[in-house]
Amino acid sequence: MAEQLRDRFGLSLCEVVPDGATTSEPFNGIGVCAASHLEAYLIAKTPLILGFSSGRTLRAMVEQIPSMNQPQHKIVSIIGNMSHYGRAGRREVVMHLSDRVGSQAYPVPTPVVATSVEERELLQTQRSFIAVKTLAEQAKATFVGISGIAWNAPLHEEGFINDSEVAELIELGAVGEIAGWAYDQHGVLLQSGTNRRVASVPLEQPACRLMIGVAGGAKKAEAILAALNGKLVKGLITDKAAAEAILSNG
Repeated sequence: MAEQLRDRFGLSLCEVVPDGATTSEPFNGIGVCAASHLEAYLIAKTPLILGFSSGRTLRAMVEQIPSMNQPQHKIVSIIGNMSHYGRAGRREVVMHLSDRVGSQAYPVPTPVVATSVEERELLQTQRSFIAVKTLAEQAKATFVGISGIAWNAPLHEEGFINDSEVAELIELGAVGEIAGWAYDQHGVLLQSGTNRRVASVPLEQPACRLMIGVAGGAKKAEAILAALNGKLVKGLITDKAAAEAILSNG
C-alpha cells in the first residue's frame, strides 16, 4: 500500500503501519514509525532545522523520542499555540520535543487565528514572527498533522476557532486543515473564512520542501486524500485503515 500511495501521489516518503490493536491508542503505531524518521534527523551531528505543526499524533511521535543532548539543532513551529483569547492548546510539540532533546526551540509567537485581518498583518510584522518564518522556510523536514474540519475537530476542540467559524468553514467546503490552514476536497487552500486570519507560517502549494503528513484512521482519510491531491505534503506516515480508504477513493 505504501508503494501504491508513493507512486500514485508522487511522494518522496511513504510509510503505512498496521492498524493499532486497541482503539484507545490509535496513534501508537504511527507515532513509533514517525519517531524513527525524526530520530534519524535528530542524531545528526550537523546542525539541522526541523519544522513541526501540533496535535495529538505528533505528540505521540515525540513521546517515542529518547532523551538526548543535541543543542546544535533548531526545532521550529509553523503554528501558534493559543486562541485569540489567550487559551493555550494542549497538543504543543516544539517545546515538548526541545525538552527531550535539548535543541533550540522556536515557537510561533501568535495565536493560531487572529481576530481580524488587520491583527494578523500586524502580528506577522513582528521581528520574532519573521525570524521563525525564515527558519521554517529553511527546514530540512517539516512534520505536520492532518485533521478534518468538523464539529469538535482539533481546531474547534482546542478553542482556536469558535462555533460560527467551524460552521462557516464547513459551508465553504473545507474538509481538512494543516497547521490551521483549511482546504477543500481537492486540497486547494481556501481564500476566505478563517484562512484570511490564520497567523501560522504560510503553506506552500505545491509543497517544495519536505512536508511529511503524520496522520491515520479511516475518519481522517478524506482530509489526507485531499492534502495528497493538493500536493500540500510530499511525504506521508499513516496506517492501514486510512491507506485502504484513500486507495479505494483516490
